[in-house]
Amino acid sequence: PERIASLEASNPESYLEAIVETAKYVVDVTNPERKLRQEAVVYVPAIYGPMYNINQHFWNQVLRKVKLAWHRDFIKKGLIRNIWFSN
Repeated sequence: PERIASLEASNPESYLEAIVETAKYVVDVTNPERKLRQEAVVYVPAIYGPMYNINQHFWNQVLRKVKLAWHRDFIKKGLIRNIWFSN
């Protein structure tokens, strides 16, 4: 059996690495032969508080790549600022 390791709260990178490892594991289990095209939206609320500030440089760079206004609006209001789930 694999050992469950604790994450360092002071190191956000450890959370990101754990999320990526988990996503890879899910793909390996659900699509082991890679016969299906598989995409995922990884949404992890309340892990890194500063990410909720959609007026920062990071989000400006991300959202600049999204061409349709309603897609940007969905990302902002539906994923990042969803009052029923985040914050």
